Amino acid sequence: LEIYRKTTKMTITVIAGEAPESEVYKTRGEEDKTFDLGMVLIDNSPSVSRDYELKTSQGIVVKQVERGSVAEQNGIRQRDVILEVNRRELKNVADFRNIIAGKKPGSMLMLYVNRDGDEGLVRFVLPEE
Repeated sequence: LEIYRKTTKMTITVIAGEAPESEVYKTRGEEDKTFDLGMVLIDNSPSVSRDYELKTSQGIVVKQVERGSVAEQNGIRQRDVILEVNRRELKNVADFRNIIAGKKPGSMLMLYVNRDGDEGLVRFVLPEE
């Protein structure tokens, strides 16, 4: 892709791909269950927080929540910023996946969430199936 920044021509490489409709998390438990939480998560950064008009550039951003999903049923909203899970700070989506991977179906998590500048805990119960 060729772009112009002021009067300078730049060439950058772009990798196209399809965005997932939801994030699926797989546990490492004996039953090898999968959890479809019905939300799309992205890493937060100063540019992401500016684009989404967020109050923080920490944690991970809930980009999308599907109607009727586990995420919606647990009170998660689009543009929420998840800062911690069970008092463990999140630096990226991989941190979130690693925490979820060790949980059993029906486990309860405590998410520390920034929603429009207000911070608080959200109780999040993983699905049984």
